[in-house]
Amino acid sequence: MAQRNKEVQHVSWLDLEGKVAFEVLHAPKTGGDPHGAWAPVHERVVQYLLRNVVGTPWINHLALIAAVLSAHNRDLQTVRMTVMVLHARFSALFPALGLTRVDEWRNEIHLPLYLEAKVIADDTRYMRHQFFRRYSSSTKHVQGGLMSCQTRKDSSINASRCLLFRLSSMMQ
Repeated sequence: MAQRNKEVQHVSWLDLEGKVAFEVLHAPKTGGDPHGAWAPVHERVVQYLLRNVVGTPWINHLALIAAVLSAHNRDLQTVRMTVMVLHARFSALFPALGLTRVDEWRNEIHLPLYLEAKVIADDTRYMRHQFFRRYSSSTKHVQGGLMSCQTRKDSSINASRCLLFRLSSMMQ
């Protein structure tokens, strides 16, 4: 059997610089927080974001979710699968719903359409359940992290907090 010589390319969270919003890359209480010692996003998740999600309207949202879940010490597989499931479903949902920007997403309208199989009827119940479970869980984590940041009086996080609030409110 021939052995492939694959050169392993190591990446880090900072390789997303210029591809995601600065405020997401350096979000408070995440691995990108220059003032903290939070768990970083695993290299495999960063590779997935770079290969598959960069350039999509939801890159900032999924990057933020990955950062928050990682900072909350979720295991690699949980973070990776959450990002993969959300990306796969958003990739199908946005065209099916005629959406081109994340600010057009209204979960109170679009989630029921998907969950009730009124959009992308070929998706299985399991796929719908996985999307809903990971979507609702990750948005709760992001909201929880955001609320804890809002209690700080540190003005250096004000711009980050405003963007993060906008991002998280679009997801809910």
